[in-house]
Amino acid sequence: MNIFQRTKASPRFPTTTSQVIAPWGARNAKDVLAFANKGEYQKVENEMNRFVYITEKGKDGKPSKKKFSNGLANRRKREVVPFQIKP
Repeated sequence: MNIFQRTKASPRFPTTTSQVIAPWGARNAKDVLAFANKGEYQKVENEMNRFVYITEKGKDGKPSKKKFSNGLANRRKREVVPFQIKP
């Protein structure tokens, strides 16, 4: 199944493409979705788990450093479940 072309939710991939793109931005989601389209689900899981950081802003309002986010890590654990199920 090509996730880029899918318009309806399925049991294996219950989210729409736009929901997948939202957490990481289009550039990062494109890589993840490409792995999914090839059936490389371990790579999907690894790639998704990279995005568990938030960028803190300094006193000047500019981005300063990245900080691990427990909330994002928990979210990624739930999001990768469809890719851990053997087809």
